Amino acid sequence: MQNQMLCVNTLAAGHETLSGLFGGKTPMAQRFIAAEWSTLVTGAPILAGAVASFDCKVTQVVSVGTHDILFCEAQALVCNDNTHGLIYFDRGYHHLMRQEAS
Repeated sequence: MQNQMLCVNTLAAGHETLSGLFGGKTPMAQRFIAAEWSTLVTGAPILAGAVASFDCKVTQVVSVGTHDILFCEAQALVCNDNTHGLIYFDRGYHHLMRQEAS
């Protein structure tokens, strides 16, 4: 990560195919043409229709074994109240539905 900027995009229902592209061996260019993107403060790619997008500056990187842990400071946040979340659990995708307070 050369520019120390990134965006954490929380996937929404309907992003199953995109999740598979980014999780597999698909070339980077093909991953990004499969969705609509924009930018905010840092210039990192913000996914259109994401539940939430955290536009961040990396403040520290800690290497642990074979992985790096990134500590980030949010520079901007986009929230989308018009969609539901997406999780991958028990070998399949599931939509998360928001429950209204009673």
